[in-house]
Amino acid sequence: MKPLDTEDKLAWCDHGLDLELLFCEKFGERLGVSMNPEKTDNPYAPDLVNVSGFADLKTQQTPFYRAGSYGVNPLQCVVINRKDLKRYYKLYRDIQIYFWLSFEGGTSYGVSIPKMDAIFMVDLASIIRMIHDKLIPLHHYQRRGDDPVNAKSSYLIDTALLTQVYP
Repeated sequence: MKPLDTEDKLAWCDHGLDLELLFCEKFGERLGVSMNPEKTDNPYAPDLVNVSGFADLKTQQTPFYRAGSYGVNPLQCVVINRKDLKRYYKLYRDIQIYFWLSFEGGTSYGVSIPKMDAIFMVDLASIIRMIHDKLIPLHHYQRRGDDPVNAKSSYLIDTALLTQVYP
């Protein structure tokens, strides 16, 4: 079950593990990915492995409804924590990132999003280029200014800049 508190990192990590297992069950064979065996002993290890090496999964079950204020269509917006990107750059420069958009659909802030189930992929080097070329905006979380645990900001990426791998 999805945690209610957006700031409860431990609950979200537990939920994330459930989603990683579901992702591998539903899409693993089709996408050539499996759970990273290192996750058993290290919860901070990359989530997945594929033919290229390590990969990480970012699952979004809630659209970023206010992405339009950053110039990104909320229907085509994925987010990735700046903190995660720094860690990947330090430890896993060849990592690939899968974004699984699994929306039930709904309306918020006057924006309607239909039900969606899609997967996009990108490598870290491409995200670094997007940041360098100022193609993706950075969002700062209002409630996390003094938070020592949670990421304080995330990049908003238009899925048109990524490779769609499902459907």
